[in-house]
Order: sequence, then structure tokens, then C-alpha cells
Amino acid sequence: RGHFPNDDAALKLLFLALNRAEKEWIMPPREWSMAKAQFAILFGERFARATV
Repeated sequence: RGHFPNDDAALKLLFLALNRAEKEWIMPPREWSMAKAQFAILFGERFARATV
């Protein structure tokens, strides 16, 4: 927690890391669709642009 100014900064970094890692996955994990739904709720329009 000490490296991030707030919780949103940590969530954004996690989202970016997962988004980059997803491109290298051969078969996506079962829970990724649930995670995507949560990110879509949290980040709205920005998430939609990132997934296109």
C-alpha cells in the first residue's frame, strides 16, 4: 500500500498488468469474464476503449 497514493492507483496497475498478460495467454482463466465485468463497472468507458 505504501507505493500507491490511493486504492484506485493500485487497481489501475493491476488492471494494466492483467490486460497485458491476457494477450499472452493461450486459454483465458475461467474467472477472467467475472473480472472483466467488475473492471467494466469500475472503469466504464476507459475499459471499453481498452478492450477494443
